[in-house]
Amino acid sequence: QRTLTALAEHTVQLGLRITCEATQLEPAPIAVIGMGKLGMRAMAPMSDLDLIFVSDDKVDLELANPFSHRLQHLMELRTREGRAYEMDMRLRPSGRSGPATVSMHSFAEYQLNNAKTWEHIALTAGRPVAGTDELQASIAQVRAEVLSRPRDIEQLKLDAAKMLRRLQDQRIGKTQDLKLDVKLRSGGLMELDYLCACACLLAAPSKSLCAKPYKEMVLACCSAESPGTKIFARDTNAEDFQHNIGEAMTFWRRLQIWSRLTRLEDDDMSSLPAAILASLLHDLECESIEELQQRIDTTSAFVSASISALQADFEKSAPDNWESWLEAPVRWR
Repeated sequence: QRTLTALAEHTVQLGLRITCEATQLEPAPIAVIGMGKLGMRAMAPMSDLDLIFVSDDKVDLELANPFSHRLQHLMELRTREGRAYEMDMRLRPSGRSGPATVSMHSFAEYQLNNAKTWEHIALTAGRPVAGTDELQASIAQVRAEVLSRPRDIEQLKLDAAKMLRRLQDQRIGKTQDLKLDVKLRSGGLMELDYLCACACLLAAPSKSLCAKPYKEMVLACCSAESPGTKIFARDTNAEDFQHNIGEAMTFWRRLQIWSRLTRLEDDDMSSLPAAILASLLHDLECESIEELQQRIDTTSAFVSASISALQADFEKSAPDNWESWLEAPVRWR
């Protein structure tokens, strides 16, 4: 994960430098925020890049927007060797309907006054990965302010519960035994990442903690004293919850790398060539497919129980008709 993340960061930084040279603009007029796997420092084989572009306030957007489009085209350019990365630009810096690039002032204004809960859930994994030091620092400050500021907990819970229902209805399904669909299985990586993001927003971590790597911030927000742990650890000793979260993050991400490398996300593990299966089991510290399956089941059960506890608590004051609960800009306390 660290190597794949470093490679992705270097590719974005190199792309930014090439675009600067091609447009004869120096320093770079924009900074790039890595979201999702890149922001978490958890890139896997075939992961795409979730990026957001923010321009310096001193730069005219009529200059910044073409620059961003040129950088995006460069990253997606298909050559004989393939393309660098698939790009996912659906997360816009000022909302889904906003432009691909916004000024630093507009980014801060939107995140602090107009963004909805789901956008802050996504921002927990965001971090600047390219651009001038000054602009990256400004972005990091806004993110830290957003995550550390106490918010209306009732709104957070209902927004998050409604979004989780949507994810479960549209994305997360049942996965048969001996299959490596790590992300979309019940109790899998998608639900785990969602749980971690909710834990962070509930905890409102300090600004200094927000500057730490994603996993370090998450584990601090899952300590025995954290508000999320008191909710999610319903069937788990609160003292063990933080450890179990860290173990689940590590296990699912390592297993996902193997599933992508072997292209067996939808196939039976027993069909793997013996040498590859032996390497997989050794890396995951398992003696047999049966032991690996037991670990998959245990991890899934832990995440599923935590998600069920989240839903039970978050939906205590839910409306009878979820359609009547309309997501609105985040309310601060």
